[in-house]
Amino acid sequence: MKHRLVSSVLYSQMKSFAFFHEDFEGRNKASVSFIAEILTSLDSQMYLPGTTIIERGSRVKEMVLIKQGKCNLYGFRTSKLDASLLEKLHIVRLPEKSWFGDF
Repeated sequence: MKHRLVSSVLYSQMKSFAFFHEDFEGRNKASVSFIAEILTSLDSQMYLPGTTIIERGSRVKEMVLIKQGKCNLYGFRTSKLDASLLEKLHIVRLPEKSWFGDF
């Protein structure tokens, strides 16, 4: 009963992140109860544009799923003008329904 209720309420989230529980060929799918268990254990966070989600050098212990909006990932490189300084380097902009972090 619990899994049917969760599945019906969170159906759109299941479809949004199908990559998380289906392989590319669609032949292997996770069970509905497994997906419901994962969805009910997720913490939801909202971030304003420009907010840093993970700081450079911090230990990453979570996986971030981007439900709505975009997320920029930045790296750092040594400055060409001063080797003691780091320059912020834009790496990629992740679209909706992508993820980053550790899992």
